[in-house]
Amino acid sequence: MATSSGGPSQGCHLAIDDLPIELAQLRDGEAYWIALADENDSSALIMQLLRGADPDARAVLICSVDPTSMLAGLPPDQGPADLRTYRLSGEPLKALRALTKDLDRSLRPRGRIIIMRLSAEYFSAAGDHLETVLYRWREWLQSNGCVLLVLAYGEPAVKAVNGMLRFSNVLSGLASLRPSGGEYDYSVLHWRNAIDAVGLTQLRLASTPQGYAVSRQRALSAAVGNDRARFLFEAMVLEGVPVFMADDWHVFDSAAELARQAMQATAATVVFGLRSGADLPPLAKTLHALRKQRGPALKLVIREMNRTLRYQDEQLLLACGATLIVPADTPLPRFLSLLETVQGKLYARELAEDPEALIERSRAVSLRGVIGVDPFLDYLDHMLEQNEAASAAGVLVAMIPVPGLTPDLAMGQLHLRRFGDVACELGGMVYLFLFGCHPNLVEVALGNVFGIPYGEIFSDHAAYITMDQIAAEHGRMRRLFDAQKANAPGTADATRGISVEQMTKGVPAGMGAGRQAPRLMTLPLI
Repeated sequence: MATSSGGPSQGCHLAIDDLPIELAQLRDGEAYWIALADENDSSALIMQLLRGADPDARAVLICSVDPTSMLAGLPPDQGPADLRTYRLSGEPLKALRALTKDLDRSLRPRGRIIIMRLSAEYFSAAGDHLETVLYRWREWLQSNGCVLLVLAYGEPAVKAVNGMLRFSNVLSGLASLRPSGGEYDYSVLHWRNAIDAVGLTQLRLASTPQGYAVSRQRALSAAVGNDRARFLFEAMVLEGVPVFMADDWHVFDSAAELARQAMQATAATVVFGLRSGADLPPLAKTLHALRKQRGPALKLVIREMNRTLRYQDEQLLLACGATLIVPADTPLPRFLSLLETVQGKLYARELAEDPEALIERSRAVSLRGVIGVDPFLDYLDHMLEQNEAASAAGVLVAMIPVPGLTPDLAMGQLHLRRFGDVACELGGMVYLFLFGCHPNLVEVALGNVFGIPYGEIFSDHAAYITMDQIAAEHGRMRRLFDAQKANAPGTADATRGISVEQMTKGVPAGMGAGRQAPRLMTLPLI
Protein backbone atom coordinates (compact mmCIF):
# COMPACT_ATOMS: atom_id res chain seq x y z
CA MET A 1 0.00 0.00 0.00
CA ALA A 2 1.54 3.31 -1.09
CA THR A 3 2.25 5.95 1.51
CA SER A 4 2.06 9.68 0.83
CA SER A 5 5.31 11.57 0.73
CA GLY A 6 3.69 14.56 2.43
CA GLY A 7 4.49 16.88 -0.46
CA PRO A 8 2.26 19.57 -2.01
CA SER A 9 -1.24 18.43 -2.95
CA GLN A 10 -2.07 17.19 -6.40
CA GLY A 11 -2.64 20.41 -8.30
CA CYS A 12 -5.10 22.13 -5.93
CA HIS A 13 -4.72 24.89 -3.39
CA LEU A 14 -6.85 27.58 -1.78
CA ALA A 15 -6.95 29.87 -4.80
CA ILE A 16 -7.78 33.01 -2.80
CA ASP A 17 -6.06 35.96 -4.47
CA ASP A 18 -3.02 37.23 -2.53
CA LEU A 19 -3.41 34.57 0.16
CA PRO A 20 0.07 33.86 1.61
CA ILE A 21 1.39 30.67 0.07
CA GLU A 22 1.89 28.97 3.44
CA LEU A 23 -1.84 29.44 4.07
CA ALA A 24 -2.89 28.35 0.59
CA GLN A 25 -1.07 25.09 0.01
CA LEU A 26 -2.44 21.72 1.05
CA ARG A 27 -0.34 18.64 1.74
CA ASP A 28 -1.01 15.13 0.51
CA GLY A 29 -2.17 12.73 3.17
CA GLU A 30 -3.65 15.49 5.34
CA ALA A 31 -7.11 16.84 6.19
CA TYR A 32 -8.09 20.53 6.37
CA TRP A 33 -11.27 22.07 7.79
CA ILE A 34 -12.85 25.45 6.99
CA ALA A 35 -16.08 26.56 8.67
CA LEU A 36 -18.22 29.07 6.74
CA ALA A 37 -21.19 30.98 8.10
CA ASP A 38 -23.10 31.00 4.80
CA GLU A 39 -23.88 28.14 2.43
CA ASN A 40 -23.47 30.38 -0.63
CA ASP A 41 -19.98 31.31 0.53
CA SER A 42 -19.04 27.64 0.62
CA SER A 43 -20.23 27.28 -2.98
CA ALA A 44 -18.26 30.37 -4.05
CA LEU A 45 -15.08 29.07 -2.39
CA ILE A 46 -15.44 25.68 -4.08
CA MET A 47 -15.84 27.31 -7.49
CA GLN A 48 -12.79 29.50 -6.90
CA LEU A 49 -10.74 26.48 -5.85
CA LEU A 50 -11.81 24.47 -8.90
CA ARG A 51 -11.15 27.37 -11.30
CA GLY A 52 -7.67 27.76 -9.85
CA ALA A 53 -6.81 24.05 -10.01
CA ASP A 54 -3.99 22.86 -12.25
CA PRO A 55 -5.14 21.55 -15.64
CA ASP A 56 -3.88 18.05 -14.79
CA ALA A 57 -5.40 17.95 -11.29
CA ARG A 58 -7.88 15.25 -10.31
CA ALA A 59 -10.62 16.10 -7.84
CA VAL A 60 -13.63 14.67 -6.04
CA LEU A 61 -16.56 16.79 -4.84
CA ILE A 62 -18.83 15.34 -2.16
CA CYS A 63 -22.03 17.15 -1.14
CA SER A 64 -25.25 16.31 0.66
CA VAL A 65 -27.21 17.68 -2.32
CA ASP A 66 -26.72 17.35 -6.06
CA PRO A 67 -23.88 19.76 -7.00
CA THR A 68 -24.76 19.85 -10.72
CA SER A 69 -26.36 23.30 -10.65
CA MET A 70 -23.41 24.75 -8.72
CA LEU A 71 -20.89 23.34 -11.19
CA ALA A 72 -22.79 24.72 -14.18
CA GLY A 73 -20.90 27.97 -13.72
CA LEU A 74 -17.48 26.33 -14.16
CA PRO A 75 -16.03 27.39 -17.55
CA PRO A 76 -15.19 24.43 -19.81
CA ASP A 77 -11.58 25.60 -20.18
CA GLN A 78 -11.02 25.84 -16.41
CA GLY A 79 -10.97 23.39 -13.57
CA PRO A 80 -9.27 20.05 -12.93
CA ALA A 81 -8.74 17.52 -15.71
CA ASP A 82 -10.90 14.96 -13.88
CA LEU A 83 -13.71 15.96 -11.53
CA ARG A 84 -15.97 13.32 -9.96
CA THR A 85 -19.04 14.30 -7.94
CA TYR A 86 -20.87 12.31 -5.27
CA ARG A 87 -23.92 12.87 -3.13
CA LEU A 88 -23.70 11.74 0.47
CA SER A 89 -27.01 10.26 1.62
CA GLY A 90 -28.46 8.27 4.47
CA GLU A 91 -27.95 8.59 8.20
CA PRO A 92 -25.10 11.11 8.72
CA LEU A 93 -22.87 9.15 11.10
CA LYS A 94 -23.12 5.95 9.04
CA ALA A 95 -22.45 7.88 5.84
CA LEU A 96 -19.36 9.56 7.32
CA ARG A 97 -18.00 6.27 8.67
CA ALA A 98 -18.56 4.48 5.36
CA LEU A 99 -17.15 7.27 3.20
CA THR A 100 -13.67 5.81 2.64
CA LYS A 101 -15.02 2.36 1.83
CA ASP A 102 -17.55 3.85 -0.59
CA LEU A 103 -14.78 5.79 -2.33
CA ASP A 104 -12.59 2.68 -2.59
CA ARG A 105 -15.45 0.73 -4.07
CA SER A 106 -16.61 3.33 -6.59
CA LEU A 107 -13.40 5.16 -7.53
CA ARG A 108 -10.25 3.77 -5.86
CA PRO A 109 -8.81 7.29 -5.75
CA ARG A 110 -5.06 7.92 -5.76
CA GLY A 111 -3.47 11.35 -5.62
CA ARG A 112 -6.77 13.27 -5.63
CA ILE A 113 -8.03 16.38 -3.87
CA ILE A 114 -11.29 15.53 -2.12
CA ILE A 115 -13.59 18.45 -1.31
CA MET A 116 -16.41 17.72 1.10
CA ARG A 117 -19.16 20.33 1.46
CA LEU A 118 -21.68 19.53 4.21
CA SER A 119 -23.86 21.47 6.63
CA ALA A 120 -22.91 21.83 10.30
CA GLU A 121 -25.84 19.58 11.26
CA TYR A 122 -24.28 16.72 9.35
CA PHE A 123 -21.20 16.78 11.58
CA SER A 124 -23.16 17.55 14.74
CA ALA A 125 -24.88 14.22 14.26
CA ALA A 126 -21.51 12.49 14.59
CA GLY A 127 -21.15 13.82 18.13
CA ASP A 128 -18.33 12.22 20.10
CA HIS A 129 -17.59 9.88 17.19
CA LEU A 130 -16.23 12.71 15.03
CA GLU A 131 -12.65 12.31 16.30
CA THR A 132 -12.65 8.60 15.44
CA VAL A 133 -14.02 9.40 11.98
CA LEU A 134 -11.30 12.00 11.40
CA TYR A 135 -8.53 9.60 12.43
CA ARG A 136 -9.91 6.97 10.07
CA TRP A 137 -10.04 9.49 7.21
CA ARG A 138 -6.46 10.62 7.84
CA GLU A 139 -5.10 7.06 7.75
CA TRP A 140 -6.95 6.51 4.48
CA LEU A 141 -5.66 9.80 3.03
CA GLN A 142 -2.05 8.91 3.84
CA SER A 143 -2.43 5.45 2.32
CA ASN A 144 -3.88 6.83 -0.91
CA GLY A 145 -1.87 10.02 -1.29
CA CYS A 146 -5.03 12.16 -1.24
CA VAL A 147 -5.85 15.41 0.52
CA LEU A 148 -9.21 16.26 2.11
CA LEU A 149 -10.70 19.74 2.41
CA VAL A 150 -13.86 19.88 4.51
CA LEU A 151 -16.14 22.90 4.08
CA ALA A 152 -18.69 22.92 6.90
CA TYR A 153 -21.29 25.66 6.48
CA GLY A 154 -23.77 27.28 8.84
CA GLU A 155 -23.45 29.46 11.93
CA PRO A 156 -23.10 26.42 14.22
CA ALA A 157 -20.04 25.36 12.22
CA VAL A 158 -18.34 28.72 12.81
CA LYS A 159 -19.25 28.74 16.50
CA ALA A 160 -17.83 25.25 16.96
CA VAL A 161 -14.52 25.91 15.21
CA ASN A 162 -12.61 26.86 18.38
CA GLY A 163 -13.71 23.62 20.01
CA MET A 164 -12.18 21.72 17.12
CA LEU A 165 -8.70 22.77 18.20
CA ARG A 166 -8.64 19.50 20.14
CA PHE A 167 -8.38 17.78 16.74
CA SER A 168 -5.24 19.70 15.76
CA ASN A 169 -3.20 16.49 15.78
CA VAL A 170 -5.39 15.04 13.03
CA LEU A 171 -6.42 18.21 11.17
CA SER A 172 -3.50 19.95 9.46
CA GLY A 173 -5.54 23.12 8.96
CA LEU A 174 -8.43 24.79 10.75
CA ALA A 175 -10.02 28.10 9.71
CA SER A 176 -13.30 30.01 9.55
CA LEU A 177 -14.86 32.51 7.14
CA ARG A 178 -17.68 34.84 8.10
CA PRO A 179 -19.16 38.09 6.70
CA SER A 180 -18.13 41.28 8.50
CA GLY A 181 -18.83 44.88 7.53
CA GLY A 182 -19.16 44.35 3.78
CA GLU A 183 -16.10 42.09 3.68
CA TYR A 184 -15.12 38.83 5.35
CA ASP A 185 -13.08 37.83 8.36
CA TYR A 186 -10.89 34.85 7.54
CA SER A 187 -9.43 33.43 10.75
CA VAL A 188 -6.81 30.72 10.53
CA LEU A 189 -6.33 28.92 13.84
CA HIS A 190 -3.50 26.79 12.46
CA TRP A 191 -2.29 25.61 9.05
CA ARG A 192 0.46 23.11 8.26
CA ASN A 193 1.93 22.05 4.94
CA ALA A 194 5.29 21.32 3.32
CA ILE A 195 6.23 25.03 3.44
CA ASP A 196 5.51 26.07 7.01
CA ALA A 197 3.41 25.68 10.13
CA VAL A 198 1.41 28.83 10.83
CA GLY A 199 -0.44 29.75 13.99
CA LEU A 200 -3.30 32.17 14.56
CA THR A 201 -3.63 34.56 11.61
CA GLN A 202 -6.38 37.10 10.90
CA LEU A 203 -7.11 38.25 7.34
CA ARG A 204 -9.70 40.45 5.72
CA LEU A 205 -11.13 39.19 2.44
CA ALA A 206 -13.12 41.02 -0.20
CA SER A 207 -15.58 39.32 -2.52
CA THR A 208 -14.83 40.16 -6.16
CA PRO A 209 -16.28 38.89 -9.45
CA GLN A 210 -13.25 36.58 -9.63
CA GLY A 211 -13.78 35.27 -6.09
CA TYR A 212 -12.30 36.04 -2.70
CA ALA A 213 -9.18 38.19 -2.39
CA VAL A 214 -7.11 39.38 0.56
CA SER A 215 -7.98 43.05 1.05
CA ARG A 216 -5.68 43.78 3.94
CA GLN A 217 -2.20 42.50 4.64
CA ARG A 218 -1.67 40.27 7.59
CA ALA A 219 -1.90 41.57 11.10
CA LEU A 220 1.50 42.38 12.54
CA SER A 221 1.01 39.77 15.27
CA ALA A 222 0.89 37.09 12.59
CA ALA A 223 4.06 38.17 10.87
CA VAL A 224 6.36 35.97 12.90
CA GLY A 225 8.58 33.62 10.95
CA ASN A 226 11.26 31.10 11.83
CA ASP A 227 13.52 32.41 9.05
CA ARG A 228 14.45 35.74 10.64
CA ALA A 229 18.17 34.98 10.49
CA ARG A 230 18.08 34.02 6.82
CA PHE A 231 19.59 36.26 4.11
CA LEU A 232 18.74 35.92 0.42
CA PHE A 233 20.94 37.89 -1.98
CA GLU A 234 21.01 38.68 -5.66
CA ALA A 235 24.60 37.80 -6.57
CA MET A 236 25.69 41.21 -7.87
CA VAL A 237 25.11 42.99 -4.54
CA LEU A 238 27.92 41.02 -2.85
CA GLU A 239 30.60 42.13 -5.33
CA GLY A 240 32.02 38.62 -5.56
CA VAL A 241 32.44 38.08 -1.81
CA PRO A 242 32.36 34.31 -1.07
CA VAL A 243 29.18 33.17 0.65
CA PHE A 244 30.91 30.70 2.97
CA MET A 245 31.42 33.62 5.34
CA ALA A 246 27.88 33.05 6.65
CA ASP A 247 25.98 29.78 7.03
CA ASP A 248 22.49 31.09 6.36
CA TRP A 249 23.30 33.23 3.32
CA HIS A 250 21.82 32.13 0.02
CA VAL A 251 22.86 33.72 -3.27
CA PHE A 252 20.90 33.72 -6.54
CA ASP A 253 22.12 34.66 -10.00
CA SER A 254 19.00 36.57 -11.05
CA ALA A 255 16.26 38.71 -9.53
CA ALA A 256 13.66 36.23 -10.83
CA GLU A 257 15.27 33.32 -8.96
CA LEU A 258 15.57 35.43 -5.83
CA ALA A 259 11.91 36.49 -6.01
CA ARG A 260 10.74 32.87 -6.38
CA GLN A 261 12.63 31.89 -3.25
CA ALA A 262 11.46 34.98 -1.36
CA MET A 263 7.85 34.00 -2.06
CA GLN A 264 8.33 31.26 0.52
CA ALA A 265 9.98 33.46 3.15
CA THR A 266 8.27 35.19 6.04
CA ALA A 267 10.81 37.27 7.95
CA ALA A 268 14.05 36.78 6.01
CA THR A 269 16.18 39.61 4.60
CA VAL A 270 15.94 39.73 0.80
CA VAL A 271 18.41 41.94 -1.10
CA PHE A 272 17.93 42.96 -4.73
CA GLY A 273 20.40 44.88 -6.88
CA LEU A 274 19.43 47.78 -9.15
CA ARG A 275 21.71 48.52 -12.10
CA SER A 276 19.74 51.06 -14.15
CA GLY A 277 16.48 52.94 -14.44
CA ALA A 278 15.19 50.29 -16.85
CA ASP A 279 15.17 47.81 -13.95
CA LEU A 280 13.01 50.06 -11.78
CA PRO A 281 9.47 49.15 -13.00
CA PRO A 282 9.91 45.35 -12.82
CA LEU A 283 11.63 45.66 -9.44
CA ALA A 284 8.78 47.80 -8.06
CA LYS A 285 6.24 45.19 -9.22
CA THR A 286 8.27 42.38 -7.66
CA LEU A 287 8.53 44.23 -4.34
CA HIS A 288 4.80 44.93 -4.32
CA ALA A 289 3.93 41.28 -5.00
CA LEU A 290 6.29 40.06 -2.27
CA ARG A 291 5.08 42.57 0.30
CA LYS A 292 1.42 41.88 -0.41
CA GLN A 293 1.89 38.12 -0.41
CA ARG A 294 4.46 37.64 2.35
CA GLY A 295 3.49 40.32 4.86
CA PRO A 296 5.25 43.04 6.88
CA ALA A 297 8.04 41.01 8.54
CA LEU A 298 9.93 40.32 5.32
CA LYS A 299 12.88 42.73 4.96
CA LEU A 300 13.12 43.89 1.34
CA VAL A 301 16.38 45.73 0.65
CA ILE A 302 17.55 47.34 -2.60
CA ARG A 303 21.21 48.05 -3.23
CA GLU A 304 21.76 50.66 -5.93
CA MET A 305 24.70 49.43 -8.04
CA ASN A 306 25.05 52.66 -10.06
CA ARG A 307 23.73 56.17 -9.47
CA THR A 308 20.25 55.70 -10.83
CA LEU A 309 17.58 56.59 -8.31
CA ARG A 310 15.99 59.98 -7.91
CA TYR A 311 13.97 60.92 -4.86
CA GLN A 312 10.75 60.07 -6.69
CA ASP A 313 12.12 56.63 -7.62
CA GLU A 314 13.01 55.96 -4.00
CA GLN A 315 9.49 56.90 -2.91
CA LEU A 316 8.08 54.52 -5.52
CA LEU A 317 10.14 51.60 -4.17
CA LEU A 318 9.23 52.41 -0.57
CA ALA A 319 5.53 52.64 -1.43
CA CYS A 320 5.78 49.25 -3.17
CA GLY A 321 7.18 47.54 -0.11
CA ALA A 322 10.91 48.26 0.21
CA THR A 323 12.28 48.28 3.75
CA LEU A 324 15.63 49.91 2.95
CA ILE A 325 17.37 51.45 -0.07
CA VAL A 326 21.17 51.47 0.03
CA PRO A 327 22.63 54.26 -2.17
CA ALA A 328 25.27 53.70 -4.82
CA ASP A 329 28.90 54.11 -3.76
CA THR A 330 28.13 52.68 -0.31
CA PRO A 331 31.17 50.54 0.62
CA LEU A 332 30.47 46.84 1.06
CA PRO A 333 31.25 46.79 4.82
CA ARG A 334 28.88 49.71 5.36
CA PHE A 335 26.23 47.98 3.21
CA LEU A 336 26.48 44.83 5.35
CA SER A 337 26.21 46.94 8.51
CA LEU A 338 23.04 48.56 7.20
CA LEU A 339 21.47 45.13 6.80
CA GLU A 340 21.78 44.68 10.55
CA THR A 341 19.80 47.87 11.17
CA VAL A 342 16.61 46.44 9.62
CA GLN A 343 16.57 43.25 11.68
CA GLY A 344 13.39 43.00 13.73
CA LYS A 345 11.70 45.81 11.83
CA LEU A 346 8.25 45.53 10.32
CA TYR A 347 7.03 47.32 7.20
CA ALA A 348 4.72 49.95 8.67
CA ARG A 349 3.84 52.00 5.58
CA GLU A 350 0.53 51.70 3.79
CA LEU A 351 1.24 49.50 0.79
CA ALA A 352 0.28 51.08 -2.54
CA GLU A 353 -2.90 49.60 -4.00
CA ASP A 354 -1.89 49.97 -7.63
CA PRO A 355 1.83 49.77 -8.41
CA GLU A 356 1.18 50.30 -12.12
CA ALA A 357 -0.28 53.76 -11.50
CA LEU A 358 2.68 54.72 -9.30
CA ILE A 359 5.15 53.46 -11.87
CA GLU A 360 3.44 55.43 -14.63
CA ARG A 361 3.53 58.64 -12.59
CA SER A 362 7.22 58.18 -11.81
CA ARG A 363 8.23 57.33 -15.36
CA ALA A 364 10.31 60.07 -17.00
CA VAL A 365 9.71 60.95 -20.63
CA SER A 366 12.45 60.09 -23.14
CA LEU A 367 13.79 63.62 -23.16
CA ARG A 368 16.96 65.07 -21.67
CA GLY A 369 19.59 67.75 -22.19
CA VAL A 370 19.41 71.28 -23.57
CA ILE A 371 16.30 71.81 -25.69
CA GLY A 372 14.42 74.72 -27.25
CA VAL A 373 12.01 76.91 -25.33
CA ASP A 374 8.94 75.52 -27.12
CA PRO A 375 9.59 71.86 -26.23
CA PHE A 376 10.65 72.91 -22.73
CA LEU A 377 7.33 74.67 -22.12
CA ASP A 378 5.42 71.77 -23.66
CA TYR A 379 7.28 69.43 -21.32
CA LEU A 380 6.26 71.53 -18.33
CA ASP A 381 2.68 71.45 -19.64
CA HIS A 382 2.88 67.65 -19.61
CA MET A 383 4.27 67.58 -16.08
CA LEU A 384 1.52 69.86 -14.81
CA GLU A 385 -1.18 67.76 -16.46
CA GLN A 386 0.20 64.45 -15.17
CA ASN A 387 0.69 65.54 -11.58
CA GLU A 388 -2.39 66.89 -9.88
CA ALA A 389 -1.05 66.58 -6.35
CA ALA A 390 0.35 69.51 -4.45
CA SER A 391 3.85 68.04 -4.66
CA ALA A 392 5.41 68.24 -8.09
CA ALA A 393 7.21 65.57 -10.09
CA GLY A 394 10.39 67.61 -9.98
CA VAL A 395 11.90 71.04 -9.40
CA LEU A 396 12.06 73.99 -11.80
CA VAL A 397 15.19 76.10 -11.32
CA ALA A 398 15.76 79.57 -12.81
CA MET A 399 19.43 80.65 -12.89
CA ILE A 400 21.06 84.03 -13.67
CA PRO A 401 24.52 83.80 -15.28
CA VAL A 402 27.25 86.01 -13.84
CA PRO A 403 27.71 89.31 -15.72
CA GLY A 404 29.59 88.85 -18.97
CA LEU A 405 28.71 85.16 -19.31
CA THR A 406 26.07 84.19 -21.87
CA PRO A 407 23.47 81.53 -21.08
CA ASP A 408 24.83 79.40 -23.95
CA LEU A 409 28.29 79.29 -22.37
CA ALA A 410 26.79 78.51 -18.96
CA MET A 411 24.72 75.67 -20.42
CA GLY A 412 27.88 74.31 -22.03
CA GLN A 413 28.87 73.13 -18.55
CA LEU A 414 25.65 71.14 -18.15
CA HIS A 415 25.78 67.33 -18.11
CA LEU A 416 22.18 66.09 -18.04
CA ARG A 417 22.40 62.30 -18.18
CA ARG A 418 19.02 61.32 -16.77
CA PHE A 419 15.84 61.22 -18.80
CA GLY A 420 13.45 63.93 -17.68
CA ASP A 421 16.20 66.46 -16.86
CA VAL A 422 16.01 69.30 -19.41
CA ALA A 423 17.27 72.87 -19.79
CA CYS A 424 16.62 75.90 -21.98
CA GLU A 425 17.55 79.57 -22.24
CA LEU A 426 14.93 82.29 -22.06
CA GLY A 427 15.34 86.00 -21.48
CA GLY A 428 18.98 85.77 -20.55
CA MET A 429 18.32 83.12 -17.92
CA VAL A 430 18.92 79.38 -17.80
CA TYR A 431 15.94 77.23 -16.84
CA LEU A 432 16.39 73.68 -15.56
CA PHE A 433 13.74 71.09 -14.80
CA LEU A 434 15.13 68.30 -12.61
CA PHE A 435 12.72 65.38 -12.78
CA GLY A 436 12.13 63.55 -9.50
CA CYS A 437 14.43 65.85 -7.54
CA HIS A 438 13.69 66.28 -3.84
CA PRO A 439 13.21 69.96 -2.87
CA ASN A 440 15.83 69.62 -0.13
CA LEU A 441 18.40 68.24 -2.55
CA VAL A 442 18.35 70.97 -5.21
CA GLU A 443 21.82 72.22 -4.27
CA VAL A 444 23.20 68.69 -4.43
CA ALA A 445 21.56 68.09 -7.80
CA LEU A 446 22.94 71.34 -9.23
CA GLY A 447 26.39 70.33 -8.06
CA ASN A 448 26.01 67.04 -9.94
CA VAL A 449 24.73 68.38 -13.27
CA PHE A 450 27.32 71.11 -13.77
CA GLY A 451 30.89 70.27 -14.68
CA ILE A 452 32.25 73.07 -12.47
CA PRO A 453 30.86 74.62 -9.26
CA TYR A 454 27.66 76.31 -10.38
CA GLY A 455 28.26 79.23 -8.00
CA GLU A 456 31.12 80.32 -10.26
CA ILE A 457 28.94 80.73 -13.35
CA PHE A 458 25.63 81.85 -11.84
CA SER A 459 25.10 84.86 -9.63
CA ASP A 460 21.77 83.67 -8.26
CA HIS A 461 19.03 81.09 -8.71
CA ALA A 462 15.49 80.35 -7.59
CA ALA A 463 13.84 76.96 -7.19
CA TYR A 464 10.12 76.36 -7.79
CA ILE A 465 9.08 73.24 -5.92
CA THR A 466 5.28 73.11 -5.66
CA MET A 467 2.81 72.65 -8.48
CA ASP A 468 1.43 76.14 -7.93
CA GLN A 469 4.89 77.72 -8.08
CA ILE A 470 5.86 75.80 -11.21
CA ALA A 471 2.54 76.63 -12.88
CA ALA A 472 2.96 80.34 -12.10
CA GLU A 473 6.53 80.45 -13.45
CA HIS A 474 5.49 78.39 -16.47
CA GLY A 475 2.82 80.98 -17.23
CA ARG A 476 5.34 83.80 -16.93
CA MET A 477 7.76 81.98 -19.25
CA ARG A 478 5.00 81.35 -21.77
CA ARG A 479 3.99 85.03 -21.82
CA LEU A 480 7.58 86.12 -22.22
CA PHE A 481 8.23 83.67 -25.04
CA ASP A 482 5.04 84.72 -26.83
CA ALA A 483 6.11 88.37 -26.51
CA GLN A 484 9.50 87.50 -27.99
CA LYS A 485 7.92 85.90 -31.02
CA ALA A 486 5.49 88.78 -31.48
CA ASN A 487 8.12 91.52 -31.17
CA ALA A 488 10.87 89.95 -33.21
CA PRO A 489 9.50 87.23 -35.51
CA GLY A 490 12.19 85.09 -37.05
CA THR A 491 14.82 86.16 -34.56
CA ALA A 492 16.49 83.38 -32.65
CA ASP A 493 16.94 85.44 -29.52
CA ALA A 494 14.52 88.36 -29.27
CA THR A 495 15.62 89.29 -25.78
CA ARG A 496 19.14 90.43 -26.51
CA GLY A 497 18.13 94.03 -25.86
CA ILE A 498 16.41 93.24 -22.60
CA SER A 499 18.44 93.57 -19.43
CA VAL A 500 18.78 90.81 -16.89
CA GLU A 501 17.11 93.10 -14.36
CA GLN A 502 14.03 93.31 -16.58
CA MET A 503 13.96 89.56 -17.12
CA THR A 504 14.09 88.75 -13.42
CA LYS A 505 10.94 90.64 -12.53
CA GLY A 506 8.53 88.28 -10.83
CA VAL A 507 11.11 85.85 -9.49
CA PRO A 508 11.04 85.22 -5.74
CA ALA A 509 12.10 88.14 -3.59
CA GLY A 510 15.80 88.29 -2.97
CA MET A 511 16.85 86.37 -6.04
CA GLY A 512 18.36 89.42 -7.69
CA ALA A 513 19.79 90.86 -4.46
CA GLY A 514 22.89 89.90 -2.61
CA ARG A 515 24.36 88.06 -5.57
CA GLN A 516 27.56 86.15 -5.28
CA ALA A 517 30.60 88.08 -6.50
CA PRO A 518 31.61 86.72 -9.91
CA ARG A 519 34.99 85.07 -10.12
CA LEU A 520 37.42 85.68 -12.94
CA MET A 521 37.67 82.49 -14.94
CA THR A 522 38.10 81.11 -18.42
CA LEU A 523 35.53 78.78 -19.97
CA PRO A 524 36.50 76.45 -22.82
CA LEU A 525 34.65 77.37 -25.97
CA ILE A 526 33.48 73.86 -26.86
